[in-house]
Amino acid sequence: MTNTEEIEIRIKNIDQLFNNFDPAPFRERELDPDAERHIVSYAREAAGSSPIDLVVYLSATTIEPSLSKELEAAIGHHFELRAREQQIKLNELRLLGRKGLAVGLLVMLFATLAGVTLTNIFPKSSFVETIEQSLICLLYTSDAADERSSVDLGGGRAIKKKRKNKKKRNNTLKTEK
Repeated sequence: MTNTEEIEIRIKNIDQLFNNFDPAPFRERELDPDAERHIVSYAREAAGSSPIDLVVYLSATTIEPSLSKELEAAIGHHFELRAREQQIKLNELRLLGRKGLAVGLLVMLFATLAGVTLTNIFPKSSFVETIEQSLICLLYTSDAADERSSVDLGGGRAIKKKRKNKKKRNNTLKTEK
């Protein structure tokens, strides 16, 4: 028996769950931003490996027999779209990271080769030593310029790794009497 987490939502009618300004058909409508925030925040709190059930409570007078399946499909469709949007953003960030890495490696290669070449041409020159140190500073400042929100004066970068929890989300419709 698998232990599931439940997210419960109590509404008077189905329109409370969806964005009223979305002109799309019912199955393709976006969730209301408050409802989505509620679901996502509770899903994050239940950040375990167990599946999540979404339980929607409606009054018995507003429910139709086919509504349960339609509601399940509409909520599933909404979160599938959100997941695709997030995947696209992540892919764009990866591409940007690869481009930044390529530029950084080229700058590092140029600075290193220029420093070694100048040192070999003028082995005892203090001016060339200063130029070589300046090239190292150029490398550091180009790295620091990548940091849009802050500059780490210690030379390191803190990289946050996002946890990937693949959770099964189930949608259930129950009626209250």
